[in-house]
Amino acid sequence: LPTNALNGLRVNGPSTISGAAGCVGGTLATSAGLPGITLSGLTVPARQVGVAGSGECYLNIPIVAYSVDGASTSLSYSVNAGEVSSSQGVNATGGPQAITLRAVRQPTWSKSFAADNVLVIGGAARTLAITLTNPDPTIALTGISFTDVFPTSGAGGAVMEPTGAAATGTCGGTVVNTQGAAAQIAVSNVSLAPGASCTLNVAVRARQNNGVFNRTATNTIPATGFTSQQGLRPLNNATADLQVRSPLAVTKQFTPQIVAAGQPNTFTIQLTNTGGLALPVTGFTDNPIAAAPYQDRLNIASTASINNSLSLIHI
Repeated sequence: LPTNALNGLRVNGPSTISGAAGCVGGTLATSAGLPGITLSGLTVPARQVGVAGSGECYLNIPIVAYSVDGASTSLSYSVNAGEVSSSQGVNATGGPQAITLRAVRQPTWSKSFAADNVLVIGGAARTLAITLTNPDPTIALTGISFTDVFPTSGAGGAVMEPTGAAATGTCGGTVVNTQGAAAQIAVSNVSLAPGASCTLNVAVRARQNNGVFNRTATNTIPATGFTSQQGLRPLNNATADLQVRSPLAVTKQFTPQIVAAGQPNTFTIQLTNTGGLALPVTGFTDNPIAAAPYQDRLNIASTASINNSLSLIHI
């Protein structure tokens, strides 16, 4: 069957051989979803004068058109002279047949984060929403599949991951969540009726930010990764920007804020964990504690005066 990178014809189900009595012994090999057709071992009975249909065998092959971009095009399918062999020689006639594929509308898709796109490590999960739309009024889309590979940063891999909760929404199909450094979601077997839309909701959480306070990233599903049994795919990628943020906040304050030379004062450094998990702080350096050119005018009176609490460090 005619086929190329953008469009063509494919077998769409079981193929059969029919015809007059005596059409026997043939093996017709086809595979649904593929363009190949192979025939071997068929016996075609002799034609009988005055008997309609005698001497004829038929290959019944269900086919379906596919198109990546939905554009209208013409295809040519040929069985040329000399291409069919038998014990009595080859066929003397043959030639092409033109087939026209009419234009159809490509699907569209989008993705976004519900509420906001800021994911805090150890913080609340966010909902990643992927919306699929079939704008064509006559063609249904079946077998829709794609994989959303989450963005990475550094050796730690993915900056976010699915929480593991089952996907929700109106798309149906199958969604497989993968966590860890190679985090992704794999979607398969989604169907869309003509003119229909659906939304897939996946709970995601921050995973790592490669050692910075705020890591920005773009989550992209390439249009080339969208497949359907009709071959159609969106024109554009589906993208959504996000931020992966550290839960650590640090503030500093003098009490009182105005002090005379030689007057004792308290300098407070507050470390706050805005996430829902314990946050080990390995250490920090604040030296000097006064900015240039006054770094020599503010000193720690005694290391014995340093005291720690759960969220405060007093100097």
